[in-house]
Amino acid sequence: MPRCDFIGGFYTLGNLKSVLVSSILLLTLCGGCVRRQIAVTSNPSGALVYMNDQEVGRTPFVRDFTWYGRYEVAVRADGYEPLKTHTSVYAPWWQWVPLDAVTDLFPVTDRHELNYSLKPASTQPTEATTVLARAAGLQKKLESP
Repeated sequence: MPRCDFIGGFYTLGNLKSVLVSSILLLTLCGGCVRRQIAVTSNPSGALVYMNDQEVGRTPFVRDFTWYGRYEVAVRADGYEPLKTHTSVYAPWWQWVPLDAVTDLFPVTDRHELNYSLKPASTQPTEATTVLARAAGLQKKLESP
């Protein structure tokens, strides 16, 4: 076992290694991690939100997430046209490789704010002939050749 000598106010090389290893271990055990959050709001509030075909909640809400990238988002509320869109959530510069190896040791929150505005649904009655023509067109698309 290496001998730890304290000479003139400085650690010897053998003791310095053990202090360094202990410090890294302590940082790893006591260190935090990056908390990733998405805060979703809508106009009007109370809209139901789906991300990648999974229901995630009613606005406004805050949700933890794991992966950065592109999300398929659907927002629905009674009396409003449904909204389908793609939203990209980008990693901040301090979460890029190799910087993330260091920043993951500290308790940090990465919060992304998403806001969606819905348009009111049309209150005008649709003519029956328009609806029937649209239905016939959709029926042709559904029929296999």
